[in-house]
Amino acid sequence: MTLRSVDLRKEPVEAVLDRVERMLRVRLDRETVVRKRRSVGARTDRDTWVRIERRGLDRIGVQGGDGTASAEALRGIAKPAWLAGVAWRDEAEPVMWRAGGRDGTAAGCAGRECRGGGGPATD
Repeated sequence: MTLRSVDLRKEPVEAVLDRVERMLRVRLDRETVVRKRRSVGARTDRDTWVRIERRGLDRIGVQGGDGTASAEALRGIAKPAWLAGVAWRDEAEPVMWRAGGRDGTAAGCAGRECRGGGGPATD
């Protein structure tokens, strides 16, 4: 299976948003969706922020896994509180999808992370 180049600013993401809503049991506010090249984010009905990322399997071996768990071990620094996460392998392409919910309040994010109504930015 060959990995095709994908820009999530241009690709349809409704099915991914629907899947994340089911898996995390939240409603994403479609008015707050922020689309980047490799990720999508949105505020939820629980006043949290969900970031969804698409990564090729080839990049996971080079870059490592999710840094969220490592970041949670850090104390004494400003960062959004991590609440929950899910991951799944795409059925059609050699990619993994990962979604994580974080505190969505302005007090829960730092520096350039705060954009668009207080939600953390997505990369």
